[in-house]
Amino acid sequence: MATPYFTIAPCQFKGSSLQALGISASTGEYAIIGGTGEFKMARGTIKYNIVMNTPNVESIRELNIEAFYTPEIPPAAQGAVTIVSAAGQVPN
Repeated sequence: MATPYFTIAPCQFKGSSLQALGISASTGEYAIIGGTGEFKMARGTIKYNIVMNTPNVESIRELNIEAFYTPEIPPAAQGAVTIVSAAGQVPN
């Protein structure tokens, strides 16, 4: 059983990572079971194929990542919400 972490390169998700769980084989699929930063509570799958393998040295894999996450609400968007009726009046 493998628990790989995939750290995202510099972009809008810099410093975020995905956590996956699965069995290492020449081809297969990992389940995304969470993450850090923007990807906390992420779910999805990572399908992979080994492109190059040097036993006991390195393994290069091609990844197809399908992840679903809920972006955080920016601090400026948080705060009190006023509910207004269809007539434009604030209920008591």
